[in-house]
Amino acid sequence: MYRQKQQQRMTLTAVAALVVPLAAACGGEQAGAGSGTARAKEPVTGVRWTVDSVTVDGTTHRAPGGANLTLDDEGGAEGSYGCNLFKGRAVVEGDRVRFGDRETTLRACHAQIMDLERTLAETLGDGALRTDAHDGRLTLTTASGDTVRLTRAEDTPLYGTEWTVTTPPSSTAPTSPSTGGTAPSPAASAATR
Repeated sequence: MYRQKQQQRMTLTAVAALVVPLAAACGGEQAGAGSGTARAKEPVTGVRWTVDSVTVDGTTHRAPGGANLTLDDEGGAEGSYGCNLFKGRAVVEGDRVRFGDRETTLRACHAQIMDLERTLAETLGDGALRTDAHDGRLTLTTASGDTVRLTRAEDTPLYGTEWTVTTPPSSTAPTSPSTGGTAPSPAASAATR
C-alpha cells in the first residue's frame, strides 16, 4: 500500500515536472507593426536545438550525434558537443548571442569527434553570434562568416514513451564536482564489495 502511494506521488510529480515547463513555453506571439495581424516570432531561448553542422573557413562539418544546445530565459546555456557536456552563460541581445563562462566535461572520445567538438566549441565562443531563427531552424553566424546550423529538437511524446523517474540526490549526500552526481553511500559501497 505504501509503495503504491509512493509510486503515485512520484508519477504525479513527474507529470507536474513535465507540464509546468511546457505551459510556460506557450505564447511568444507579437503583434505585427500596424498590419492588424499577429506574427509569431521564432524563439531562440527555451528551445532545445539539435546541432546539425558547423561551417568554418568554407568547410562544413557534420556535428556529432547527440550534439545539442539549449538557451534559457535567465541567461544560461547548456548542451552537448556530441561527447562532452557543457553549461555556461549566454547573453541574448536582439539578434545576437554571446556565450561565456562555459564549463565542460572532460570525457575522452574518438579523435574525429574530439576535433569536431573543438571546432564547435571554438565557433560558439567566437564573440557575438548573429542569430537567424525561422521554420524550426536556427543559424548562428560569427563575424567572420562561420556558422553553426541547428534544428528544433522534436518533443518526446508524453504517452507511449517509457519514462524512468529518479529522485534528486538528497542534500546530505556528498556530490562529485566532476560529474555533478552523488557519491555512493558507505552502506552502498560496503554492499558492493
